[in-house]
Amino acid sequence: MSVSELQRLHEPRGIRDALVNAMFVVAGVVWVIVVALDASELGEPLPALELLTGLFVSALLVLRRRAPVSVAVAAILGSAFAPTAGGAAFLAVFSLAVHRSPRWTLPFGVAFVLASVVSSIPRAGWSADSAGQIIFSVVLSALAIVGGSMVRHRRRLILSLFELARSAEAVERARTDQVRATERALLAGEMHDVLAHRMSLVAIHAGALEYAVDLPPDDVCRAAGVIRAGVHQTLVDLRDIIGVLRDDSTDLDTLGPPPTLAEVHVLFEESESAGTPVDALIHIDEVRDAVPRQVDRTAYRVVQEGLTNARKHAGTAPVSVVIRGSVREGLAVQISQPLIPGESALPGSESGLLGLSERAVLVGGSIEYGRRGDDFVLSAHFPLEIGAPHGP
Repeated sequence: MSVSELQRLHEPRGIRDALVNAMFVVAGVVWVIVVALDASELGEPLPALELLTGLFVSALLVLRRRAPVSVAVAAILGSAFAPTAGGAAFLAVFSLAVHRSPRWTLPFGVAFVLASVVSSIPRAGWSADSAGQIIFSVVLSALAIVGGSMVRHRRRLILSLFELARSAEAVERARTDQVRATERALLAGEMHDVLAHRMSLVAIHAGALEYAVDLPPDDVCRAAGVIRAGVHQTLVDLRDIIGVLRDDSTDLDTLGPPPTLAEVHVLFEESESAGTPVDALIHIDEVRDAVPRQVDRTAYRVVQEGLTNARKHAGTAPVSVVIRGSVREGLAVQISQPLIPGESALPGSESGLLGLSERAVLVGGSIEYGRRGDDFVLSAHFPLEIGAPHGP
């Protein structure tokens, strides 16, 4: 046990410690009174010096917490010359056993026995009662040491349990913080996927209205309708996300059920309505029921991110989407878009792809992206386990 822990065990505890101190002093004084009365009945009144010694040593018990060794030394020396200090010596040895290890208390226990023998034999002389006195002293010494050691070990046990509880609380708090951080990272990914997708649609149609001044009225109305609907849905999504953050919640289900590959056709329709043709090839019937829920959601986000990037950087060039799945090879998603020379009219970064890669790793998958010839290819692979939970 460290020094700081011992200090915490011995710190004063207000009224409770004052009462315990008073009880120790009273017990020492009672011993003095009992010895004095016993001597009076035998017709041998105790000298005043012995009475004062017993009372003085009893008063020293108030200091047993701050200086247990010094008080024990004084009490044992006093009991060697005055039987009235025997009770205070017993209590001092007990208190020493509470505050010190056995390597301290055992020698003091032996000294207590010797002091009792020294104080009793000269009065009565050596007799059969002397052996009883020695045995009685040994029993008292053993009781003091064993009793004090039990109290000491009980205090150590309580302290260790307290430290264990505090450590467990700290670990639980750290685990909760980690879970919340992970969930908020997922929430940030959802925000990026949803908002970037919708805003890219809005930007595409707004660009069409800005540069194509000779569009027919029907096309203008259609593009304006798409912009209005996109902005409205973006505001709804923002409101839901802000509501989750205000409630200090990280439950993504409060934002509604996330889309899965079963709804991927909606992405194709939105891309084609924005002027980006999609050549889709989907073969997942064999593993449809074996795709875990989180993998299904992440695969949908891969397609969504790929189409969003295609609208930003490929313009109206056709985009190829291939989704294949088999029990043995797993689920594979690939989006290919032609690389158009020059800079994109829309700002872009790899933050969405990086966040997508992290989420793919969380569900056991992997994502690769980069240039292949004249195309930019985003591909993802997810191993499948039969019997895993699936479906939204």
